[in-house]
Amino acid sequence: HFREKEQEILLQLRDTSAIVLALGGGSLHFGTTSQWIEDYFQVYTLQSSWESLEKRILASNRPLAVNAKGLFEQRREIYSQVGQQIDVENKSPQECTAIILEHMKC
Repeated sequence: HFREKEQEILLQLRDTSAIVLALGGGSLHFGTTSQWIEDYFQVYTLQSSWESLEKRILASNRPLAVNAKGLFEQRREIYSQVGQQIDVENKSPQECTAIILEHMKC
């Protein structure tokens, strides 16, 4: 139900300009969502090694942390195929934001 609702909201936002959406990792795996997200939005996927992500995930209180490595492996391929890949390896959230903003100027 969550992904269906997410898709419904994304469809409503597709003609909106000047917004930034941060989608959860499973969004790109739901039906044809990855294709039409690319059709209507400027997409950036954040790329990092498992070791770097593991530190962040385990330090958080995320509900899917127990299966994080499996999700990472499962989702890695589609992330490499959708949008512009941004290397965030060992970068702070502020550094990641600056990199994305620089790409958006293109």
